[in-house]
Amino acid sequence: MAWTEGDVWKTEAQVPVGAEVDFKVVKVKGDGGEAVWEDGDNRSFKILGPDFGLNVTCHWNRSRDIKFEVYRLNDQRQQQQQQAGAAAASAVGNGTGARQQQEAAAAGSVATASRSRPASAASSVASYDGDANGNGRAGVSSWVGADVEFVRSRKSGERRGGVWRTEGLSGPMLQLVKGDQEASSWLKKLGLQKRLLVDEPPACRPRLPELSALYVYASWVNTGALPCAESGSHYRPNHHANLALAMFRSLEWVIGDATRGGGSRDPASERLILAARRMHGRLPSFSGEFRVSTPLTRIRDIAHRNDIPKDLKVCVCVCIGLVDLLDSTMSSLDDAHASAVRQLVSSRQRVEAAGPGPGGAKLEDLMALLTATTQARSFYVAGLVAGLRNDVTDEVLSMRQRWRLAELRLEEYAFVVLSRIIASLEEQGAPSKLHRANNLQWSLPLAALTCGLRHLGLSLFNTRELLVLESELQRWHATAPLVENKECALRAKASLERALRVATEYGEAVSEVYGSTAATLGSALGLPEHMGAVFAESEVRSSVAFQVSKLAAMLARALRTAAGQEPWDVLVPGEATGVLREVASLEAAELSSPSASDEGVVLVVRRASGDEELGPLGSRLRGVVLLQELPHLSHLGVRARQDRVGKALAAGRWADVVVPLGAAAAATCGSKAAKCAALAELAAASKGLFAAPRGAVVPFGALEAAVAAAGRAADWEALLRRLDDPRVGGADLEAACAEARALVAGLEVVTTLTSSSAASSAASSSPLLLAVRSSANVEDLAGMAAAGLYESVVGVPADDAGAVAAAVAEVWASTYTRRAVLSRRSAGVSQSSARMAVLVMELVAPDLSFVLHTARPRDGDAGVLLAEVAPGQGETLASGTRGTPWRFEVTKSSGQVATTAFANFSSALVLPSRGKPVAAFAAYGSAAAANAAAAANDGGAAAGSGGRRLGALVEREVDYGTQRMSVDADWRLTVVRQMAAVGSHVEAAMGGVPQDIEGGVVVGPDGSASLHVFQTRPQ
Repeated sequence: MAWTEGDVWKTEAQVPVGAEVDFKVVKVKGDGGEAVWEDGDNRSFKILGPDFGLNVTCHWNRSRDIKFEVYRLNDQRQQQQQQAGAAAASAVGNGTGARQQQEAAAAGSVATASRSRPASAASSVASYDGDANGNGRAGVSSWVGADVEFVRSRKSGERRGGVWRTEGLSGPMLQLVKGDQEASSWLKKLGLQKRLLVDEPPACRPRLPELSALYVYASWVNTGALPCAESGSHYRPNHHANLALAMFRSLEWVIGDATRGGGSRDPASERLILAARRMHGRLPSFSGEFRVSTPLTRIRDIAHRNDIPKDLKVCVCVCIGLVDLLDSTMSSLDDAHASAVRQLVSSRQRVEAAGPGPGGAKLEDLMALLTATTQARSFYVAGLVAGLRNDVTDEVLSMRQRWRLAELRLEEYAFVVLSRIIASLEEQGAPSKLHRANNLQWSLPLAALTCGLRHLGLSLFNTRELLVLESELQRWHATAPLVENKECALRAKASLERALRVATEYGEAVSEVYGSTAATLGSALGLPEHMGAVFAESEVRSSVAFQVSKLAAMLARALRTAAGQEPWDVLVPGEATGVLREVASLEAAELSSPSASDEGVVLVVRRASGDEELGPLGSRLRGVVLLQELPHLSHLGVRARQDRVGKALAAGRWADVVVPLGAAAAATCGSKAAKCAALAELAAASKGLFAAPRGAVVPFGALEAAVAAAGRAADWEALLRRLDDPRVGGADLEAACAEARALVAGLEVVTTLTSSSAASSAASSSPLLLAVRSSANVEDLAGMAAAGLYESVVGVPADDAGAVAAAVAEVWASTYTRRAVLSRRSAGVSQSSARMAVLVMELVAPDLSFVLHTARPRDGDAGVLLAEVAPGQGETLASGTRGTPWRFEVTKSSGQVATTAFANFSSALVLPSRGKPVAAFAAYGSAAAANAAAAANDGGAAAGSGGRRLGALVEREVDYGTQRMSVDADWRLTVVRQMAAVGSHVEAAMGGVPQDIEGGVVVGPDGSASLHVFQTRPQ
């Protein structure tokens, strides 16, 4: 860098378009000596358009204080930059993330680029198009089309260029590309959008593919990336407004229908709402002044009047600031709503007067502004949630559009204010101070996070979980200082990680809706590749969820520091050496490499379900670093701990009767059933330490007998040979597995068989529910636990023979899932030697489920027991559900308990009579939402309301502020010690071999805890 006057050092570099550039400043004396690196994280930027340069201004040791100023290159310099950038592309690499300018813009430090850009510039990168006070749109790209020209006369004979590739397209994208070729003018492009949104969908309700494609298309039309040409004809402006009115009505119907979907969460409906809401922001206004049928000649005469300023004649631009938009709705607001809007405007003026950046608005004023923004938006959303009637007038629709735009703009403004709050917290050193701060100092960042979460809920995303999450955070903050001790910090950290997970899920939903659509449509329309590639990411990074994730991550890091916790959890201890490779998932990993067949690989995996197999990845896999929490008993966790797998397993014989659980033997009923029989005997002799459920077993051979009875034995044997053939893989293997499962599902399970099972496991009380589980000869063995590999069906009514039969068949069929087949292949076990017995037991519906690892998994220490606990049924722990369980380490010799994590799973599987559903909140804080919540909490819950049903069970969101394991330290300590005593007792009975023990806790009305053990297996 070269020194310039004012002690400013400058340099110029050439980078390729799309490259993510990280840099840091280093001081080195001319005569040598030690280099001095500045503190803080790397700075980064990205050039997304070939026609612009970027001035980057920063200050020594202030890595977050960075200013970006975009400028336009002249033709000669542009050509030089493009040539140099192409030459440097291989050295710098292609970036995959879009550098967002809106955060710096929110602090008032970004200079606005020219609004006239060639169409080759990056149009899909979101920036805050306006000032730091909300006079603009977050997430709406700047103009990237040709230079704006005021048309003074009719043009004709112009040739219109463009690219319209239709190969491989179908559905709405094909219709859009074909339609755009014929739609030269803006009016025609609006007509094309109206046709796909209104005219063609059934009942004028577009589906997600139409909404996704049209939002991307409209974004590029509105920013000039897809140019509009003169059509050669004159149309009055009311044509455009009438098209927008029709589209607005359809979008409101979509939102209304999706919010009436009942009590359970529906991700598909959430994505529909997300896409419909965003599409609203791409429609022109249809207010009364635009619907007037004014002749175009009169508009032309007005433009030639001498009393209109020249600037207005040259460029006619219609724009409205946030305050003007809110003011246009005031006549329709009640007193409370109008007061909230006035409070917002007053707070905004105070922040605006203080100015941006260091020394500007106080953190307390920014928080007051965020609170006012949130409150005002909640009123607008509450008014919109009632839905749209078919008989409303155009004037009512026009005001409803203003309300909809107001709530959208307030969401965007909340993004800006949150960004300024985070920047202010960082400037004040909050990330390094919060771990020792008092509760008063935590109040503001937690309140900001709560407001961010509420905005996500007001967007109708995962509303129930957000409601209970806010309740949790408020309770933890009110109960005790967050950093008072390790347990308080861990408890609050669990909720913050839950908030981070919800924000991540929102980002994933946005990427799912727009990612592939933008890339495909951009290519088909001949736009630069980066415009489609970064579209979804820019939508994510310009959303409130992005700021929520930043703030939640900052606060969670502080609490992790306060708890003295390492930033990772070890599932399998050891050392691994290999090439580090990042993959999205284990299924996406490909380790075959002819040029380096023996080279070890350590995978960094962004996401795992917990059900994956490691064996198919081959011998090159040396280790896995998973960027998420995972229960130790998930299938992946268990498989990762196994050093080797047994090579041969003997098949047993099938008896002609159902085997009572007490008579179950490993040779005929599988190791799991035999251990459950031993557990029942052990529980009876434990003097009340724990209980075990009763049951019966459908033994080995029953499946084969049912196949033979159906006359399908030859087909079955041929299928097993295909599954054993190592040449059958990929789609062929999936097809063979599906065929095997279909054959099993079609079998008739003998009625006497199922009724005998139910009778053998019946209790004295009625009605009885059953848990139907696997007990194969290829699971629950040393080195082959197969945890979570086979199906379990819970909540089966014992008096419904058909339901019991279907559950037995479902467990049988799970023997032939793709991952089960691959698991046996990697273990050297033939498919024909695998036998599946079915364990039918009375269902214990616990309040808490636990897994006890009697030797700590991360280092094999037999003196320390690890307990993992989750709310509701234990499938949460075995299935790899996203979230963290309560984790406790118990020193066996002393009984000392160390809490290492608090639970933050989003939901639990419970009986309909247990737990209470959480009411959805379309408008947080509204009277309607409060009344719905009160009604839901009165007198228990109707079956299926407020949660997803699974058999006789329902899935309900968990409020950990009401979970005794989280709020009562003495009770928690007592129950964990009870678990440890059970673990030691079972381990000793199994010959001292370390065990993985699954069980549940039933909490009595008096708070007493009864422990039940369901199964145990060698660790």
